[in-house]
Amino acid sequence: KSVKVTSNLSASRINGLPMALLLILRNLVANAVMYCPVGGRVHVSTLGESGRTTLVVDDSGPGIPAADREVAVARFNRLGQQQIDGGGLVLSIVLMAVELHGARIALLDSPLGGLRCKVDFGTGSIEAADAHEIVLKLATT
Repeated sequence: KSVKVTSNLSASRINGLPMALLLILRNLVANAVMYCPVGGRVHVSTLGESGRTTLVVDDSGPGIPAADREVAVARFNRLGQQQIDGGGLVLSIVLMAVELHGARIALLDSPLGGLRCKVDFGTGSIEAADAHEIVLKLATT
C-alpha cells in the first residue's frame, strides 16, 4: 500500500507490562495502516511531560465519525465495514490492555485527516506481579 510510517518518540519510556504495551502499539499501528489509502500516512508519537506519558497514533485514513467512536471499541464491531478483513477485535483488545494499565484511550480527529488514537498513561505504572493475571486476561479475549 506504500503507507509512509513516521515517528517522533520524545518520551523514551512507558511503564507497564511489555507484552501489553506491544499489543497496544502493534494493534494501533497495524489498524492505522490497514485503513489508510494507498500512499497514506501514519505517524506515531510519544510525549513525556511532568511524569505523564502519552502515545499518539495518527493516520490519513477515513477516520471514525464522532458519533461512532464510543462503540468502535466494542468487541466484534466493524462499524459496517465488510470490505476490510478482520473480526472487529483490534480496538477492543487495545482498550483492555489500556485499562489494565489504568490508562485512558481517546479516539479523535487526526491532523492527517483520519483517526487519532491517543493513549494517556498518566503517571501510573503496572506492577510486574500483576503480569500473570494480565497475560491470562489478554489471552482469553
